[in-house]
Amino acid sequence: MNRMSFTSLIIAILAVAALAAIAAAFIPKSSSLPSPASAGALPPALDLEDQDGNPVHLELSSLPLYEQYLESSRDIPAEIARTGAETLPLPRPERFLLLKYNCGNKHCDTNLVRMAEPENGSPSISIGLAGGIYQDFELSPDGNIALLRFAYSEGGTLLRHTLIAVDLPEMELIPAASATLADTYMHTPNWPIISYRWISNRQFRVERPDLESSKYQALQQWSSLDHPPVRSIDIRLKTGNY
Repeated sequence: MNRMSFTSLIIAILAVAALAAIAAAFIPKSSSLPSPASAGALPPALDLEDQDGNPVHLELSSLPLYEQYLESSRDIPAEIARTGAETLPLPRPERFLLLKYNCGNKHCDTNLVRMAEPENGSPSISIGLAGGIYQDFELSPDGNIALLRFAYSEGGTLLRHTLIAVDLPEMELIPAASATLADTYMHTPNWPIISYRWISNRQFRVERPDLESSKYQALQQWSSLDHPPVRSIDIRLKTGNY
């Protein structure tokens, strides 16, 4: 290799090295950029406030349905910020609350949570309830079963309802003894449930429109009457293994 070729090679190598150094100077250091994993990682616990501003601390491991929802979310921090908690005024030693998330038009996926009791070592436990609008609840005479009413808006003018029975000591859903009544009043929002009340520890009574059809138009006509007729239905809950 002659002297001029050798000199040209050295100059080319130095030029490439200089360009690499200049480019590196403009690349941000990795430590200054948030990683996608850290920006959207699941937190170990959830810290919220209920409707009265009381703190709510829940281990995420006690909320399996909510944890699955967050795992499928594109923006975990935003979903957590939109999550709500409502403490239920149950006359029991444990604290129960509703965890509401994935909300749209007031309809929310809702979990019932029994809070941990550190003094006796009981962890928090949760079960899924419904994807509607929580309205109210009635406690059975013995205080062991909560009957919760959820509404589902149709057309902005009609509310259909479901009732969900929960065994509070066992934290299990209780179906109706009749599969037909369970489907009509507890699984599917078919009728507006005007009122409901317990008539024994395992049986409750609902009042709904006295109609043969629950179609939208029929219910709209019924609601326009001065004294719309109602029908009472008694529903017995299943006993034993649910």
